[in-house]
Amino acid sequence: MFKVSRITVLRWIKNGRLRARKLGKGYRITEQDLDLFLNADTNGLVKGGSRD
Repeated sequence: MFKVSRITVLRWIKNGRLRARKLGKGYRITEQDLDLFLNADTNGLVKGGSRD
């Protein structure tokens, strides 16, 4: 779908740039959170950070 590594996505989640929910050993990203991330400023953080 997107040409980024798993490590990059995990880094975005950890630093609050991409919101996600931790489920077991993995993460789930809602469509709304993905849209917010894709439409956010390239330098700014998405409000709310990661949700654990």
